[in-house]
Amino acid sequence: MASIGTEKSPEARKAASDAYILFQQASDPWKAHKKINYVNVIVSLVTYGLLLTDIPRTGTETINTMRTMGTGFYVYLGSYAYEMLTYRRDPVTDLLSDDAKLMIPGVPTVADPLLQHTRQVVTYKVRRTDLLYEYIIMPLLDRLEMYTAKMSYFRNLTSPEFNVCADPMDRPFHCDAGIYSDYRLIGEPGHPPSVAAKFTWHRVHEQVADVRKEFSSHGGNLTFDMGVLDSYVHPVAYTGGIVRAGTMQNENVLLIRVRDCDTNKCETIFLRDYRFEGAQVISDFVDWGRAVSVLRITAQCYFYIRLVTLLWACHLSAPTGVRSLWRTVLLALSEAPSHVVAYGSPFPILAYAFAHCMDANITNIMVIVRSIKLQGDTVKNPQEVFLIICLLMRRQWLLSALSWIWVHLQTMMAGWSRREGVLSVRGHVFGILGSMSVALGYRSIKFRDTRVLETRPQNPDPAVMLASINVFDAMGQRHSGVYSDLMSLFLCGVAFGAVVLLLQLLIYPFLKNRTSRGMQRALLDAFCARTDYLPSMCGRLWSVGGFICAWNGDFVLAVGRAEEEAEATRRTMLFNIVLLSDPFVLASLYAGLNRARVYRYRDVATDQTFLSMEKMQPFGPKHGDKYERVESLYADSIPFHELVRCN
Repeated sequence: MASIGTEKSPEARKAASDAYILFQQASDPWKAHKKINYVNVIVSLVTYGLLLTDIPRTGTETINTMRTMGTGFYVYLGSYAYEMLTYRRDPVTDLLSDDAKLMIPGVPTVADPLLQHTRQVVTYKVRRTDLLYEYIIMPLLDRLEMYTAKMSYFRNLTSPEFNVCADPMDRPFHCDAGIYSDYRLIGEPGHPPSVAAKFTWHRVHEQVADVRKEFSSHGGNLTFDMGVLDSYVHPVAYTGGIVRAGTMQNENVLLIRVRDCDTNKCETIFLRDYRFEGAQVISDFVDWGRAVSVLRITAQCYFYIRLVTLLWACHLSAPTGVRSLWRTVLLALSEAPSHVVAYGSPFPILAYAFAHCMDANITNIMVIVRSIKLQGDTVKNPQEVFLIICLLMRRQWLLSALSWIWVHLQTMMAGWSRREGVLSVRGHVFGILGSMSVALGYRSIKFRDTRVLETRPQNPDPAVMLASINVFDAMGQRHSGVYSDLMSLFLCGVAFGAVVLLLQLLIYPFLKNRTSRGMQRALLDAFCARTDYLPSMCGRLWSVGGFICAWNGDFVLAVGRAEEEAEATRRTMLFNIVLLSDPFVLASLYAGLNRARVYRYRDVATDQTFLSMEKMQPFGPKHGDKYERVESLYADSIPFHELVRCN
């Protein structure tokens, strides 16, 4: 069995008692190291728990949370119908909501001789923002939308033959909107049947009938009139992903007014604001859904196998006589850095990142719509909030994929050696930036910008209006998907770096010789760390891509480079245990696909042997060190507990 010297002088090794202790430590460096770090255990359990429950938390594909409206091409995104407010105005000076105030000027007086009339049809351009992310990037990127709105007025609501869609040339747009007003198809399943199973104009008639019934016994000379505002957002195409996606939103507002009139004046005694909102997606996601599911399921299964092989490697990393369950748990949960296990396998990382690039458009659209609930409130359901957070956290896979590319670019540089190590992102940075990016999805009225930038009149004919929305104007484009994810991560990185610099400035008086170069170094250290002195297996049995995040680059899972040789032995073994336990590495090793050679050397001074995958010179780096090659073996022919000691 190969062993690594664990003492600093050959003389001390000659003592029999010391030799026995050193032999035990050499056979298992963790035999005398039974202290467990419970903080590491908790962090590891949380990390592995999140890895193993990715699909149960978010599903394999976003389409699972939607419903098909057409032939697999139109995808349900959500429609809502709800009553905004009911005001009984007494006295008449009572304040109305902002929404009702905007509509009051468009409602004509009772002196208007027309029973039905289109008051206004206009297309206007707005820079619509609702989310914190949109509010921040507004100076950098315009998010313009085109709206077409139509205001219709109905005076004689008391007629039993009242029909909002009676006049084919002068009626609300939702009478001709087809599927956009058909709540039998696009209604939210959780809505009452009266809402989910009717057309918009059916609901309008029901609301008018309810108001008439409510005031049927009221005395006085009552008049009933109504304003209907149809507002449709022109189709918007979302870029930033392999899957193409476009949306069309609509808002229909019904304003019913009841007034008590005499010969001199009219007093408003009742006002009801009833609203319909909907958003539909046009996408080719159904063509890519199976590929996205395969990628995510494969990556999820890979993590299951990854943890099993990690436990297997931890258990077999000691000789048969010293293996125990306690030692296996100690290595897997307390010693092995969980962030390296989570991000150290390039295959699932790239699979998750590619799957996210495919459906990032749909995911971002769905997150925004799920965040916007009835009456503009932010969702408060804990399950909904948890799902939204999990979907937004998928952005960290993009960051890990970029880190994988960065690590490989370093190793491709001329003159790179394993002793120089690699500079990669710290493990906690993935979680911090991913968590910070969730806050950018917060929706508030404070972030809203609905200023009208441009207006132009439209033909009131419903057919012409429909054509102007869907045909005449080019479909607008909005950067979303991967673009918005990378922008969000960049903004979070800037904020995180600013906090680090602020902390540096606050502690500046307590530090000596702090220069601007030192401040830059401190800022770099906040994001990155160098993993140096890599074992000779690097690039031969396991890839440097395993250091997508730095080995000792986490706050609570720091595995520092030790000065004593016993600690160095544990560090080397941990490197090999964690990275050799990758399923692809193990499969290529024991299936005969990787026939790498391992050399056994003997230290002439101490007569100890050790393993290395490099051809070493007869003289070592220290003066007087002499090495003799004993034998050359294939890696798969060496027992695993010896192979992990390869220096």
